[in-house]
Amino acid sequence: MFFVLAAAGAAFAESGGTAKDFIERGASFYARGDYAAARELLSQVELDGSAESGMAAFFLASIGANEGSPDAFKLFEYAAVHAPGDMKITAAVQCARIALLNGKPEIAEKSLAGFAGGGASPEVAWYYSSALWRLGKKEEALKNFRGPLEKYFSDPSAIGVDVFIDARISKDAFAEAVDAAGLKPSNAASAARLEILEGKKITPAQPGLSLFCQIEKIDQIRAGGSDDFDAAALEESLSKYSRAPFSWRAALILSEYYTSKKDYEKGAAFAKTAQFLAPPEIAYQGRLLIAEADALRLMKKYSEADAVYLKVVMNKRARGELAAEAVYKTGLNWFEQGEWAKAHAYFERVFISYFKFEYWGARAYYYDAQALYSLGLRRDANATLIEYFRRAADRKSEIYKKAREYYNSI
Repeated sequence: MFFVLAAAGAAFAESGGTAKDFIERGASFYARGDYAAARELLSQVELDGSAESGMAAFFLASIGANEGSPDAFKLFEYAAVHAPGDMKITAAVQCARIALLNGKPEIAEKSLAGFAGGGASPEVAWYYSSALWRLGKKEEALKNFRGPLEKYFSDPSAIGVDVFIDARISKDAFAEAVDAAGLKPSNAASAARLEILEGKKITPAQPGLSLFCQIEKIDQIRAGGSDDFDAAALEESLSKYSRAPFSWRAALILSEYYTSKKDYEKGAAFAKTAQFLAPPEIAYQGRLLIAEADALRLMKKYSEADAVYLKVVMNKRARGELAAEAVYKTGLNWFEQGEWAKAHAYFERVFISYFKFEYWGARAYYYDAQALYSLGLRRDANATLIEYFRRAADRKSEIYKKAREYYNSI
């Protein structure tokens, strides 16, 4: 975000007239997360081959890519030719990413060929080399990426190095074939990267690490049951490197962190940021929508929360535990408003359809019993809890103990 807006500001100094106004206002809405307004303004810029039109195309492509629009690729292609300065390279990288995701390495190679010479950034080198690998040019691919990897390994701003590490963790064939021997820790950033590659705990302090290494370190901290991490450092890094493909993970961490600290406005804002940065598939978006809805519910903005939860509940592609959580929390949203009958309908759906995800099923039984009791249906409430006790696999959990206490009280 910081990068593209800085590039926009530099170009504004050399431009004038209506196109400048549309781009300036559109970029402002883009920065605030109002993508509908940004699209409306940026769409007014004619694609006439000017640098301004290249900038407009870049922003429009970024919005379209988040929505899974087929027009995004063509707009990135246009921006890669006409956008000013480094924005042109960023657009070409996005073209290559989309092409590789869609199994078209020949297009990825073509998109980056003009930027992949000596001195190429590790990001360009990674995607260009990945394209070569998939085209069967394996020796050339390995040779092309090794130089930038070694040169930028200690640079915390080198997104391409972290994309390589992320791919290697994910067992990507090309990433696993890259020779990582000889890479040495010369600072905190490179030491953390080596520890990730070696499957070790990340020991350097968070400030000074790349965005990806911060995310991985925080995941390790949270896995240990703590939230003692530097949120300000992560936030600063996210603002600089939001174009990184893993940046949405940082936004989600910040959303959950601020929501847990009862700063619900920031929690909701970072959830929306994560939605924009993440891939459009529901497997990613569902978790981020729930994070936004949680913050809204905790602010007692129940109608808004319900609308967001339902984006997951009503999506046929939302399955498994994601669906269980969304249905349960929709019920909880009604429960907190005292709408017992509406809450019951959702809770019942959870323990009938999703009890194998017992974390959510147990809670659905517990709150459903309370909803039924509040409706004057004491016998049904008792029967609901008895059914839960019969089905429960985890009988030492806090929710099981609370359910037993409630059963004894009614």
